[in-house]
Amino acid sequence: MIKFEFSPSAPLLDSYNLKIVTPTQRQMIAYTQTLPAAHRDEFQQFFTPAKVADLLTCRPEDLLGHIDDVYDRFPLIADRYWPARLLNGVPIPDDIHAYEIRSAESKAVIDLICAEAIEFLLPIAAPEMTHMTSLLTQLQGANTAAKKRAALKIIKKTEQGNTLATENHKEIFPDWVNSFESVFNYSALSANIGHDIVDEWKIYVCLYCNDEPIQTKGKRTKIRTDLDHFYPRTKFPFLAVTLSNLIPSGKTCNQSYKKNKDMTEHEHPFVRGVGQHRVFHLMTSIGEVVTEDNFSVSIMEQGGKLDLNLSEFEIAHNYGISDEIKSWVVDAFGAVEMIVGYNDPVVKAKLLSGLIKTDKPAHRERHKKFKADSINQFAEKEIVSFP
Repeated sequence: MIKFEFSPSAPLLDSYNLKIVTPTQRQMIAYTQTLPAAHRDEFQQFFTPAKVADLLTCRPEDLLGHIDDVYDRFPLIADRYWPARLLNGVPIPDDIHAYEIRSAESKAVIDLICAEAIEFLLPIAAPEMTHMTSLLTQLQGANTAAKKRAALKIIKKTEQGNTLATENHKEIFPDWVNSFESVFNYSALSANIGHDIVDEWKIYVCLYCNDEPIQTKGKRTKIRTDLDHFYPRTKFPFLAVTLSNLIPSGKTCNQSYKKNKDMTEHEHPFVRGVGQHRVFHLMTSIGEVVTEDNFSVSIMEQGGKLDLNLSEFEIAHNYGISDEIKSWVVDAFGAVEMIVGYNDPVVKAKLLSGLIKTDKPAHRERHKKFKADSINQFAEKEIVSFP
């Protein structure tokens, strides 16, 4: 929702290069030397020290390009970590779980879907494509309508990104594929420079919702906010320690909303966020004084990926049920009427500062976009700019 200008300082980059980039380059060299001969040269030619540095220090707008680059080159790695990419476009309906399987007609429909899915899987289920081969074998071996539907459900869930990397699941892959993620050691980053990152960027309000405070706490026991992997490390292990992939965020957004979603269709908050264009609109009764109970919050379309962000984190709902926001709206409704009526710009500025801190960036001012939009709506003109 809120854009943050990604611009790490020279001292942070120096520390990052020393503690993270250089060790990761060494770990990659050591890893590629252990690979089977059939794969060693290709990995060594691709994951050079320069490439590893590029992966770790890239701009946020280049992250998706690196995802394409790595998984286009190494489908064996995609097979283990992000099989959804390989299954994109598989001809299985989203609601396959609800398909009826009792009548002859419904069984024939399931058979047709199975045949189309098998045809889709055959070209990508090469011998070394462990997961794809497993899905194909399971589907081909299904001998009842119920088993066929169950196999189709698993494939569809995998395409939707819902595969969980359980220990049982990991066991079907070669050790060298499973150990690829160990090259990119997030635990080392968290321990060595995690606090440096959040301390430098001073993001005190979650970028995803602009609601949850995330300022670091503690003196004897220092507690920092979550460093969320925008593109999750379970699916994109080669971005696990990439600086531009780490987003200081609130626990609710990170652990309850975002979870392990791949986010490739969403807007990265270091790339784009809301701007001056209205996002929030208060639905009120015409002619009535606004109270805490007679308005609702709606979201205006922004276009593109940003709308998915606003929906993903349930911005309209969560803002609409907040007691804090309800109280602020009532106060703002009355105050804006006075502000518009005053001619003295000093008095206007003083009254306005009680509603919104216009001099603070949105990553340090809670609900700043909501406040700006609501004030302008009440004033029936633009009296507050954003950010």
